[in-house]
Amino acid sequence: MYQSTQYLQSLETLYGQSSTGVLLFQLDEQVHWTLVWSNQTASTQLNIESLTSDPKILLELFSATKEDQPTKYIYSDYELNLIPLQDSLSSSILVHINEKSEQLKSISSSHTDSWVFPDEAHLQLKSSDSIPEQAAASMATPERLFSIEQMDKQSFYQNIVHKAELASFLAPFNEKYLFWDRQALGFLDLPKNLFKKETHNFYSGSFELFLSFVHDSDKEKVIEAFEELWEHQWSIKSQFRIKSKDSSYQWFQLSVQVQTEFFVGYLENINEQIGFQRQLGAREKLIEQLIDGLPIGIVVKDAQSCYRFVNHQIEKDFQLSRAEIIGKTDYELFQSPAILQQVLAAKNDGVVGQLQIEEKSITLLNHTEWFMVGHLLMQVENLKGSIEVWSMGFYLNITERKLIEEELKEANQAALLAAQAKSDFLSIMSHEIRTPLNSVIGNATLLHDYHLESDVKTHITMIQQSAEHLLYLINDILDFNKLEAGKVELEHKPLDLAEQLNACMQMSESPAKHKNVTLKTDLRNSIPQWVKGDAGRLRQIVLNLVGNAIKFSENGEVYLIASSIIDDLNLDEDLVYKLTNNLSASSKCERVYFVVRDTGIGIDKESIPKLFQEFSQANAGTSRKFGGTGLGLAICKKLVEAMDGAIGIASQVNKGSDFAFAIPFEPTTSSSVEYSANSGALSVEELASQRPLNILVAEDNQPNQFLIRAILKKFGHEVSIVNNGQEAVDAVVSSNNAQQAFDVVLMDLSMPEMDGFTASKTIRLLQTQGDLPVYKNGLPIVALTANALDEQKEDVEAAQMDGFLTKPINIDRLKEVLFELTK
Repeated sequence: MYQSTQYLQSLETLYGQSSTGVLLFQLDEQVHWTLVWSNQTASTQLNIESLTSDPKILLELFSATKEDQPTKYIYSDYELNLIPLQDSLSSSILVHINEKSEQLKSISSSHTDSWVFPDEAHLQLKSSDSIPEQAAASMATPERLFSIEQMDKQSFYQNIVHKAELASFLAPFNEKYLFWDRQALGFLDLPKNLFKKETHNFYSGSFELFLSFVHDSDKEKVIEAFEELWEHQWSIKSQFRIKSKDSSYQWFQLSVQVQTEFFVGYLENINEQIGFQRQLGAREKLIEQLIDGLPIGIVVKDAQSCYRFVNHQIEKDFQLSRAEIIGKTDYELFQSPAILQQVLAAKNDGVVGQLQIEEKSITLLNHTEWFMVGHLLMQVENLKGSIEVWSMGFYLNITERKLIEEELKEANQAALLAAQAKSDFLSIMSHEIRTPLNSVIGNATLLHDYHLESDVKTHITMIQQSAEHLLYLINDILDFNKLEAGKVELEHKPLDLAEQLNACMQMSESPAKHKNVTLKTDLRNSIPQWVKGDAGRLRQIVLNLVGNAIKFSENGEVYLIASSIIDDLNLDEDLVYKLTNNLSASSKCERVYFVVRDTGIGIDKESIPKLFQEFSQANAGTSRKFGGTGLGLAICKKLVEAMDGAIGIASQVNKGSDFAFAIPFEPTTSSSVEYSANSGALSVEELASQRPLNILVAEDNQPNQFLIRAILKKFGHEVSIVNNGQEAVDAVVSSNNAQQAFDVVLMDLSMPEMDGFTASKTIRLLQTQGDLPVYKNGLPIVALTANALDEQKEDVEAAQMDGFLTKPINIDRLKEVLFELTK
């Protein structure tokens, strides 16, 4: 600033003793002109206090700052030379004072106490009077001093009038008149001819004249601002539009400061700023509309946890307006402690830049909504340039999804209960149907050993075959139920393909002879001999297909063909495509194609799609004529697909059918075989060497009691019968006390009072506790059940039983079990 000590000392040296009065004015941060320094001559000649409060002088000072050359101004009896001193930080005026000429004295004497300025003609000085010699000589001095002061820039205010391009005016307290400098009207682009020219630099006009250039929409606020100014003498600020010469409107910002006896006003052109603000506002509005269009609630909080932004979805979800939210904290918004706790829980401390997501239920207006809540901490630079940690959160209303999930859970639970009910029903039906079948088949088998007349034996054979057929149907239903529930676990053990296929054809010889059907096997050399797979399920598929072929053929032929080369099988093109394109296997596997070809009645094309559907046959008459449940092919399809294979059919009516399937097998060698097809089978000699046993049978069904007693007695064993599990436990304890131990216990699983599982566990517990010393070396317990479901086999193992026999009891299998457990 120019009033630095060094600068003032320079002025004192140059002008302190000068006969020319010199003054230095400085524009301060409040836009006030301050007298910084004056020499002795100026202090003697002028009334300094009057000079610094004269609005005319101050206005001339403003005007002088905009000139590149010194200007003159007549004040009282003196001529003032105004020399602007400007750098990038301040505005100053150096004033040289000379006595004015007699001509000017006589013209200006009547205007010293008036706001009316002398006419411009009165200020036309002679060239010799323009600048006195002393003043002219000193004009170079401020430039020199200014270069010194460039090193001392401490003022904050940046050349307010000249550098910032402001239009300035003065207004007295008691008159609604505005006095404009010449450059102000040019800056505002107002026609000068409508204003009164007071001096070379100044024009005047009424407030109403100025108001006529203001945009109609802005006039009211301009009037209110100036009325406030004149009435209360308060500083004002306002923004409005002013009409230019070309009839366009420009935006200006008005600032008025209150001085001692007058107002000083400034108008700054902010048209570009307003345009930029409008563009920015339009962009912000577009962004806000885009964010408001999102179905996700978005909030932004500052470092003090005050809401700085929310979108429309937040208003909708929380039933609060933006005005109610912005600027407030959660504590101010949510008075309910429960709701506050839920909202605050969503704002966990986290790592900047790391998004945290969770699902939460929030109770709002007496109802609960589910939200997926996201929380992100981010660094933001504030207006002061420092970094703060703000948070952004989003709330996605997932109430509908949660309701659907809940409905799906309930539906799934209902489905599970229904599946369990179905499983329980099948278990019960299996038990209830197999129990009488056990008696029928077992007794029919025993009767065959008696010497009976041929017609009686024929009737017994028919009874046995009918019972076995009924058992076959029950097994189909149980198998399908297990496949539907995905509870079938396939084995992956070595098997001899040719041996398994030949065995299937041998097992089918009896029904084929009955139908006068010839069976032929064609196993090509391309198939591997040893593969890994499930032999039992493979036989089930082949037997089902061969059995169907026999059933629907009369006096014909049934072929079983196997090959690794599909082109060798002479199949229909559509069937080839189905087998080769619906097959997925690893590179280690080799595809083997199986065909069961018959010369039977064939199937029309319309009926083929029904064949592999459960409980479905080609037509309604099929079931009546040939029997069956319609589950056989559906079971085959599910088993093949469980082995990653494919199955299909090609057929012509009255010519026959090709049922073909393909399965990928992993080849292996005979050296890795862990068992053979006949492993575990006992020879006749071994079975004949079976010693007589003391056997306890726990069975509640009297026909079955009679049957099992008859079978075991026929083998030469002693039999004790009890009716439930509790009696079985009591019998074992009694035998221990009597030192007459049982060799084996055959335990039915479904009995009243105490079932077989509980009885077995009780016996094992007594053994563990040492309460049955007679059985310290063990007591074999074999489960007898009419329920063939796999789950029951697992329960049998859990009850520490040693074996499992399914009703109807296979007599040969019973012999083998007894021999193995007691040898």
